[in-house]
Amino acid sequence: MRQNLSRYALAFFALIMGVSIIMTGRDPVALALALRGDKRINILLMGMDAVESSKHTDTLMLLNYSVREQMLNVISIPRDTLVRYEGGRARRINEVYPMIRKKTSTDAEAAAEFLNFVNNNLFRGRLEIRHYVQVDYEFFTRLVDMLGKIRVEITEPMKYDDFAGKLHIDFSTGIHHLDGKDALKYIRYRGKGSDIRRISRQQKFLIDWLKSARKPLVLVRFPNIISAFRRGTNTNIGLWGVSSLMFEFRSFDTANIRFFTLPGKFYSYYWQYDPQSAEEQIFRVIGTHAPRQTTYLADVWNASGKPGAARAARDALIKSGFNVIEWGNYSVYQQRTVIKNMCEEVSAGLVARNALGCGDIINRYDAARNVDVSVIIGEDYESQ
Repeated sequence: MRQNLSRYALAFFALIMGVSIIMTGRDPVALALALRGDKRINILLMGMDAVESSKHTDTLMLLNYSVREQMLNVISIPRDTLVRYEGGRARRINEVYPMIRKKTSTDAEAAAEFLNFVNNNLFRGRLEIRHYVQVDYEFFTRLVDMLGKIRVEITEPMKYDDFAGKLHIDFSTGIHHLDGKDALKYIRYRGKGSDIRRISRQQKFLIDWLKSARKPLVLVRFPNIISAFRRGTNTNIGLWGVSSLMFEFRSFDTANIRFFTLPGKFYSYYWQYDPQSAEEQIFRVIGTHAPRQTTYLADVWNASGKPGAARAARDALIKSGFNVIEWGNYSVYQQRTVIKNMCEEVSAGLVARNALGCGDIINRYDAARNVDVSVIIGEDYESQ
């Protein structure tokens, strides 16, 4: 019986490998084998829009994953980032891909060349970026609908109308369960702020999306998800690699996601990239996991509507070794507690969550932070 099961398992493995090769024409096991080693895996994620029949990189994220540490670093690249292309002319980075595409024969060639451009111009070749995934709006909405509605909490009204582009966004504050179309509106919304605020929203959505991907329904729809991925993306990752990634993240703790935004500042209409800060803030931090601090600075804000919640949370954090330097009431109500960890060590957020007994952790590194951890107490908090 055991021999038969082994034979069937081997046959199934061979079938998947064969289908992957036929469907993708790529090496189906390169990323899958990397997931079994100690190397870091780098994937450039490109969210594409279509303006005047030309594709632009509306969203850019570098996903840096350590298998050994179970740590995912996400580096968001603002779409207005200033780069030099074709004779040193100033360009926004979201303008570069369509220029490359005009000179190449296929989307695959253009994506590979754009990946090299990003690695050499923004990361100075410091990261070994081998893989890319290019998705469009249609695939994004379809994928969200396959996974089921995604729960998000909106803390300020979101309203925007673009009649020419046929885009209308109108979300009130509170808990929302977003289908594919509404999820797309949520991550595209820019509002009156800069693209940096939109990036923060996209980073938070990634956490909510990964939590949603743990639903048992995902296993039932796994073949459909793989099929949709094959049809709706441009990538050099084979289907076996995609399957391996999905299984790798099936029990992934979202507290082990650490967010960065490419360092810089706004200059005129551009995000002016600061290579020196990137060296200090990103490359130095990536790869760190063990805690180096013994005391963390924190502040606590009560968004629960419960009197005394901030003081109770402050006391709980102090007992766990935090130095709480400020506490008080928050400007808006929140249902769920949020722990914003802005220091290098993800352990700071975990210690805070253990002390409070609840909390959604967002690790977003900030070199200019005043505190290491900022806690916004939601209605779900129960004082001990």
